[in-house]
Amino acid sequence: MRKILLVLCLLIGYITGLCAEEKTYTLDAKTLQNSTSGSCTFTNGLTITNGGGKTLSQYGSTAFLKFSNGVQYTVSGIPSGETVESVVFYGFPHDTGDQCYLAEFNGVTEDPSVADFSDGTAESPKAYNFQGWAIKGSFTFTARTAQTCLWVKITTTTDKVLKFEKDAYSFDLTDLTANDHMPEPIANTTGSTVTYVGRRYFLVNLSSPANYLRARTIFN
Repeated sequence: MRKILLVLCLLIGYITGLCAEEKTYTLDAKTLQNSTSGSCTFTNGLTITNGGGKTLSQYGSTAFLKFSNGVQYTVSGIPSGETVESVVFYGFPHDTGDQCYLAEFNGVTEDPSVADFSDGTAESPKAYNFQGWAIKGSFTFTARTAQTCLWVKITTTTDKVLKFEKDAYSFDLTDLTANDHMPEPIANTTGSTVTYVGRRYFLVNLSSPANYLRARTIFN
């Protein structure tokens, strides 16, 4: 579980907080819109470019795309205000028996054992999740040592503004000891009420007249 303190903010007349909103982008043969030398566009607005003048093509009738050995690809077009929380690669070697793995991700060289697709197949691809990088805008990846068939799932979060009308309560989020997947609402040991909004818990302390908000996003 990752806990990130997002914001403590008080404005005259109302309190403004942030709530993380998730979005998913898929890069595969189904979302591929156009593929030209060195540049490919997708129906979700993202692009994949490379300096080797390579195009992307479909593997058979599957959703997988064929990526060239040793070519660095750049995924871009992630909207401003969104942060990449995870990138999952599903893949296998184009030719059975070849060794292929992700040698680089987001500018960092990876050990072959980190994301090895060699034992994957079109029916049962290997899947590797890169998370916790907090990527903005774009990222790169490079496959080696053979042509690799991949499709990619990208999950982002967007900070959505929520407004709470000023009243006699304090909005205070504390470290919760109960299970994250709790019902709504739930009373804690002090008699305050916990309200679940998306993946954010707001602890409403009914005993204090202060007006403030502490927001902490809780990820599984």
